[in-house]
Amino acid sequence: MGQPGNLHDQADAILFSVDQDDKFLAVEPIAKLVRSNGIQFPTLEPPVDFDRKKPGDLEEFKKRFLQSGNRVETFRGGANLGSGTLGKSIVSGDDEGCVQLSTILTTRSTPSPFLAATPGAGISNHRSTRRSANSGERNTLMRLGKQFLLANGRDPSSLQTAKLGPVISTQLRNRAGQAIIGRIDVEVRVSVHRLFLIAEQVNGEYRLTLSLLEYEPDINADKGEVIHTYLDQLDLNGDGADEVIMKTTLYETWFYSIWQFDSSQQEWRKIYAGGGGGC
Repeated sequence: MGQPGNLHDQADAILFSVDQDDKFLAVEPIAKLVRSNGIQFPTLEPPVDFDRKKPGDLEEFKKRFLQSGNRVETFRGGANLGSGTLGKSIVSGDDEGCVQLSTILTTRSTPSPFLAATPGAGISNHRSTRRSANSGERNTLMRLGKQFLLANGRDPSSLQTAKLGPVISTQLRNRAGQAIIGRIDVEVRVSVHRLFLIAEQVNGEYRLTLSLLEYEPDINADKGEVIHTYLDQLDLNGDGADEVIMKTTLYETWFYSIWQFDSSQQEWRKIYAGGGGGC
C-alpha cells in the first residue's frame, strides 16, 4: 500500500463520507484530522462538538470547510479516485440539538467514491481490492456468524431466520489475507439481533477479527435500533494497514467510527466515534 504525502506543515483536514443518493452525491463530515510535528497518525477530533457548540459554530465550520467550489480528494477501497468539487451545502442546527451538515459533491470519479477528504490530509493511496463477496465468501461469513451467535446463547432454532445483507470482500493490510465484511440479522417475532462481522484469512482459514452484536427487542417501536454499516477503508498514516470506517444508525441520529487493527491482539479496536447528525 502507498505512502502518505508530506506530513509536515499540514493544516487540519476533514474526512467525509459520500452518500450516494439516486440523483446526486452528498458529503458529510466524519472527523477532523489534526497533524502536528510530522507525527504520522493524526489526532481524530469531531468536526463540530455538538454537545458544546456555540451560536455561530456551524456557520464557521461551513465557511472553513464546506464552501461551494472547494476541492476535495475522493476515495474508494483505499484508492484515490481523483478530485471533486463541493456545491450547495445544507447546514442546520437548533436549540434542541438537531444537526445536519452535508454538501453536494460533483465529481467525475468512476466508480463513485465512498469517502472524501480536504486536500493536504496526508492520506495514503493504494490500489483498491474492494469487491462484492462471492457465494463462497458469503457462505463463510454466514457460517462464522451462526457459530458466534450459538456460542453467545442464541437459540439454534432462531438461526433459521438468519439473513445476510450486502457483503464486501477486500484486503485491509499488506501481506494479509482476504477480509469479508457484512451483517447478519436474526428476527424472532418482533425482536431482532444484528451481528456486524469482519472475518479475515489466517493461514488459509477464516476467523472473526471483529464482532458487534446488537439487540432490538421490538422492531415496531423504532427507538431501540442500532445498525452498524461498513462504509469503506482508508490508510490514514501510510503504515500499510487500512483503517475501517463505519456508520452507526440509531433512532433519529447517526454517527461514524474509525477502527484500527491491533496486531498484538489480532483484532479491531475503535479509535474514534463522532460526527454524524440527527436530534
